[in-house]
Amino acid sequence: DPSNEYFSDGISEEILNALVKTNQLPVIARTSSFQFRGQNLPVQKIGDQLNVSHLLEGSVRRSGNLVRVTAQLIDTASGTHLWSERYDGAITDIFALQDEIAGKVVAQVGIAIGRDATHLVSEQRRPANAEAHELYLQALYFSKSGNPYEVEKAIPLFQQAVALDPEFADAWAELGATYFSLNQNLYIPVRTNPIAIHAFETALAIDPEHAGAMLLLGYLRITHDYAWSEGLSLMARAAALAPQNAAIQGAYGRWLRMTRHEEADTILARASRLDPLAYGPIIDRATMMVHEGQFDESVELMETALIRHRDKYQANAHVALFNWGAQRLDRAEEYLEQARAIVGSDFASIRLLEWKI
Repeated sequence: DPSNEYFSDGISEEILNALVKTNQLPVIARTSSFQFRGQNLPVQKIGDQLNVSHLLEGSVRRSGNLVRVTAQLIDTASGTHLWSERYDGAITDIFALQDEIAGKVVAQVGIAIGRDATHLVSEQRRPANAEAHELYLQALYFSKSGNPYEVEKAIPLFQQAVALDPEFADAWAELGATYFSLNQNLYIPVRTNPIAIHAFETALAIDPEHAGAMLLLGYLRITHDYAWSEGLSLMARAAALAPQNAAIQGAYGRWLRMTRHEEADTILARASRLDPLAYGPIIDRATMMVHEGQFDESVELMETALIRHRDKYQANAHVALFNWGAQRLDRAEEYLEQARAIVGSDFASIRLLEWKI
């Protein structure tokens, strides 16, 4: 049911995050794994594209206050179904349901790789209010859309979630991350950075080891407050807390590369392994090519990003910039027009691109 897509996406991501937080089992991130949703591809082909040995697939069905989750674990080399299960529950018990599914999945993956993994699922901090959780899932759906105007719709939903449950650390962190994301597109950062900082600080007051809030707070400590030592320390700790989180590893690696730290390439390689089809690793490699003077190659690589991100504003905007840098001005204008069609001609970043191109 398309009207419940936000709910199934949210539940799927939270189960994925529970697996990632074991810090023991490498799990492909949402950006890459979700790209196969709704596609009837052979599991072997998906396994090859993601370079994974096992695939977890399933569905979420919702009817009123009841939810049914199915899950199955598949060996991608042979196509063999190693385990399958169906879970039924009420929305009020959704957190217990997520924990049950994550625990059984981790245990079954452990059996598949020949080790006892039942102890690897860490206790998750859960919101106390089911309505707040529902609002949180709706907000996540918009915040992951890739269109700045759609992303903006997440803000009031996150705000309502934390109003209902002030101890909801993930909602505070995602509220800050949404402002942070919009700031990257020249969304009046001077006014909104303090709001993001407050949200991250609140999340960390509730959950001192919230790696996502810690990483972005560190970034803003450097770029907004110019507190370099504190900011870098926060980012490093976040990366250490979440070694299997592709987004955190990628963001930390990109910062280390900008500041010419030797371990940057190792960390970025780890992020790429965990999220091989994501936009971030592609632009990382393309940027390296630019630094090495390989302008044409960087443009060709960036254009491959559009195969899976054609409707995303940032992908089109960056491809326009890379074509401009390679003096392919007609192509730059073409992608600029596609970016303009997504967000409109009055968007601040579009005006900057028009001035450059």
